[in-house]
Amino acid sequence: QSTWGHFTDLIVHCSLGLAHPSMAEDLLNELLVKLDNASVAKDLIAGGVAGALSRTLTAPMDRIKLLMQEGRNVTRPAHMPLHEFRKFYARKHGIISRSAAIYKEGGVRAFWRGNWANVIKVIPEQSIRFMMNDSIKRSICADVTKPTPKENMLGGAGAGLLTQLIVYPAELVKSRVTVARAGEYAGIVDCIRQSARRGGVREFYTGLAANLLGAVPYSAFEMGMFFSLRAAFVERHPEIEAMPASVTFAFGAVSSTIAQLLTYPMLLVRTKLQTQGVHGRPLRYSGVVDCILKITLEEGVQGLYRGILPNYLKALPATCVVYVVFERVRSWLDALAVERP
Repeated sequence: QSTWGHFTDLIVHCSLGLAHPSMAEDLLNELLVKLDNASVAKDLIAGGVAGALSRTLTAPMDRIKLLMQEGRNVTRPAHMPLHEFRKFYARKHGIISRSAAIYKEGGVRAFWRGNWANVIKVIPEQSIRFMMNDSIKRSICADVTKPTPKENMLGGAGAGLLTQLIVYPAELVKSRVTVARAGEYAGIVDCIRQSARRGGVREFYTGLAANLLGAVPYSAFEMGMFFSLRAAFVERHPEIEAMPASVTFAFGAVSSTIAQLLTYPMLLVRTKLQTQGVHGRPLRYSGVVDCILKITLEEGVQGLYRGILPNYLKALPATCVVYVVFERVRSWLDALAVERP
């Protein structure tokens, strides 16, 4: 069977398992047959540690980015030319003004608002993403020890898809808590309670389509490029036992920069759909296409990249830390396994 055939079979089986709980046990057994359980556990632990550490370190920029994506209901007046609106927005709602507003609202601690929700989301997210990337490549690769760039991208795409289907409700809660003004939520549980009251279970999947359109290709490009660069480095330098942290950092930066540039607009649309209509915010968009059209009409194509600077200031170090910590923790766990009698 072709590489694509193996990949689509795995996605279909996983989707059926998610949709029909009665099939979940059979799916798990099928995956466990194909996987080395010890390897899965190492991916889960290393991914979780890497995700929690990276997000906590970059939480302030993540909050600024989400506030700029949300927009705080700032729209261009009909009489204001586009170039004047861009200057106005940069002056009144840019990184410096947003930072000042956050500090005024709650001091230094306010920059970490929503971080617990982010950590609760990112630990399973990164754990599952690294585990699924590994498991998918074990299923589709002609030679699992030497995945091709295409196989690395397919592994990343599949991992991104399955991870987002599982953790998306936590993503929505994280976004709402992070952009909330002081007093809107008493905490994570209160946000979950209010969201459930608003629309039941469906409320937690608001913006899912936009999220998948951004997160799946992002994961494909980021993980695909990183692991392809890593494989090329290992092949060129077989004498090096462990890849230097500086090289891991550089590969993470390159893969994240390109992936963010290609997929950022859909992540902005996701945030707008997640946060509209909550606590007095207007309900402006009927869906993904309507949101894109209104943003481009009001702000031009540049509006789809609002907040990309703080996003890069957050995403680049976060991605680099994820891969550096993942590689180090994974190596440490491998060493422990060797030492164990």
